Amino acid sequence: MSFKEKLIQLAEEKRKSGSDRREERDFWTEQVYQLYDEIQSWFREYTEGGYIKPGFTKTFLYDAGEYEIDILELNLNGPVVILEPMGCNFTGALGGMALYLSGYKAHRVMLLLMRDEHGMPCWELRKSRKERYRFDRAMFENLLEDWLESTPDL
Repeated sequence: MSFKEKLIQLAEEKRKSGSDRREERDFWTEQVYQLYDEIQSWFREYTEGGYIKPGFTKTFLYDAGEYEIDILELNLNGPVVILEPMGCNFTGALGGMALYLSGYKAHRVMLLLMRDEHGMPCWELRKSRKERYRFDRAMFENLLEDWLESTPDL
């Protein structure tokens, strides 16, 4: 096969898989924004009290075509917790995002979008390959508490 023929074949394969990738991307972004809404509802009392200030920063991802998505930033009156989408092209998961305390690389974990035993999407917190937990409000609050306690200069 010539170089030109290979390029034509690659373009055709990309065109055919484009709609699948769009569906995958659309599902992924919908789940990200649902998680953001859920997190904001968990912390509504803290937000209304001025203890947490949520904000968003736009970023671009390229894993399923180019698309724009928001990074959620939770300002805890000094420390900033970042939820940064990494994409929907993850082996063994429907997508993933980094969760970290800005400026502290040691405080970085992954949130992976998985399917539960009933086939429903759910978020899993991964601290390591062996340490994995279902991501919920209690888990998130415990994680943030640990980070704040283990970071003496905050």
